[in-house]
Amino acid sequence: IATDGELGASDFTLDLAQQLRYAGPWGQGFAEPAFDGEFALDSWRVVGERHLKLKLRQSDGGELLDAIAFGAYAGEPPPSHLRAVYSLDVNEWNGRLSLQLLIRHLEAA
Repeated sequence: IATDGELGASDFTLDLAQQLRYAGPWGQGFAEPAFDGEFALDSWRVVGERHLKLKLRQSDGGELLDAIAFGAYAGEPPPSHLRAVYSLDVNEWNGRLSLQLLIRHLEAA
């Protein structure tokens, strides 16, 4: 999977996610930026029967990061240490904006 590379701990910000959201238009021939990295799984839960809501931490430390992987739940827990391809996303919930990783692909690391 082709990505734009890894992000450093200081790049996981709501500000950068908002900048990327409005830097488009993204679409055919102009793909939305995707990043990759290794993470430790802090916690997880299933939402809507098939989606995984995750709390991740970069392998080298850093803050906990919220993430969601749509359609990724297949009846088994995700790996405790994983490699993911993701986009930075802005989660809007109850009038509050927060950073969220939108997981495109994940596998055991």
